[in-house]
Amino acid sequence: MDWPLNWLKAYDELGVVGQYRVEPEDFCVTEIAGFEHAGEGEHLYLYVEKKNTNTQWLARQIADQVGVPLANVSYAGLKDRRAVTRQWFSIYWGLKKPEPSFAGLEKETGAKVLEVTRHTKKLRRGQLQANAFEIRLRGLGVDVVHSNALSLAERLDQRLSVIAESGVPNYFGEQRFGFDGHNVAHALEIFQRKRRERNRQKFSLYLSAARSYLFNWLCQERVRQGILQQCIEGDLVEENDPKWLTGPMWGRGRLPTAGLALELESQLAEVFPDICNGLEHAGLSQERRKLTNQVQDLAWEWQEGELLLRFKLSPGSYATAVLRELGSIEEFRASVEEHTDET
Repeated sequence: MDWPLNWLKAYDELGVVGQYRVEPEDFCVTEIAGFEHAGEGEHLYLYVEKKNTNTQWLARQIADQVGVPLANVSYAGLKDRRAVTRQWFSIYWGLKKPEPSFAGLEKETGAKVLEVTRHTKKLRRGQLQANAFEIRLRGLGVDVVHSNALSLAERLDQRLSVIAESGVPNYFGEQRFGFDGHNVAHALEIFQRKRRERNRQKFSLYLSAARSYLFNWLCQERVRQGILQQCIEGDLVEENDPKWLTGPMWGRGRLPTAGLALELESQLAEVFPDICNGLEHAGLSQERRKLTNQVQDLAWEWQEGELLLRFKLSPGSYATAVLRELGSIEEFRASVEEHTDET
């Protein structure tokens, strides 16, 4: 079975081409904490700037540097490897031990510890207010196939204004699904008892990919029908912001929607019965996710033909979901690498 990942766009094709992440400095991500640190407690909090470094790898290096098990090191989200990112890590340290030195961390990893504080609780996944992005687009031009009277700058300025007002589909990024959707394929093989996975981290990764694929499929169906942001009978809105509709993250329990919305969401069990059953038997419960990716504080400026974007996204949203609505904006790949902007 094929697992297409080229989801429908919400807006008409602009005919714009370009690249992002040509240099690591072209893609900067800064975590905005969702709470104030107590300044005391058993958990050390490190605010770290990294470049060309994988979050999970850096967590292992931090654990080795201070001599604690990897399980004692936590972070709120995975950050891109080919990028400059600033994020928090927490270390369960206790109250009586003197604070360790992090002088060797920069020498060994290139990561800089910008701040050290304490808190009473460990840092948990998704425990953020937002992620702030600063992204530079290079090599921008217009595809002659989509020529019209508007200039490159006019096309992008108009599209960005629309996105600032209405957002973009809240798709999970391609990296969530693995090369050609292999992570989803592996999940299906596990559900069909054609594969066993003893590695708990990989098992969790495959479950997450399958669940995310169902959400993207449902989100795409609403784009296809022109109802991504149109409230239909029985829809469920975001609890804290009734402007934003939600879609299912599949699991045990009944769908909380009704009417036409329930009819639409129930198609997932008809199209993907083995995946839906597998997710339910894996112990996941029905949850909700916003269908639209709200792009906060979106601003942009032109610099000698290059476009610098600045915006904020809620935790779990993907910057690539924004970039894809600007045209054929492709990631520069100097070599085959794994990236993630699952923040």
